[in-house]
Amino acid sequence: MSDLRPTSRRQKVLDVGCGTGIYCYEVARSNPNLDVVGIDLFDMVPGRMPQNTRIVTPIDFNLPSWPFAAREFDLIRNAGLSGSVQDWGSHIRKCYQ
Repeated sequence: MSDLRPTSRRQKVLDVGCGTGIYCYEVARSNPNLDVVGIDLFDMVPGRMPQNTRIVTPIDFNLPSWPFAAREFDLIRNAGLSGSVQDWGSHIRKCYQ
């Protein structure tokens, strides 16, 4: 992925609102050196994922915090969340942490 800078440690990508997991699947398959985590309100992932992929459900994006360490991810993708996020300011702060 061109969005990530080269580093000596294994990098992690978070897909917020992963839905069926297609983005997680494609990124993990194309980049076996990345760990990809998808979170969503519902488990809609239809089948097997690459070994470097983990889907965590249910996660309510509107909770005060998410079950991840601060600065755990190198890249966070937010797509299609227009009906799911109640407070965008709070959501962006959680992503930044």
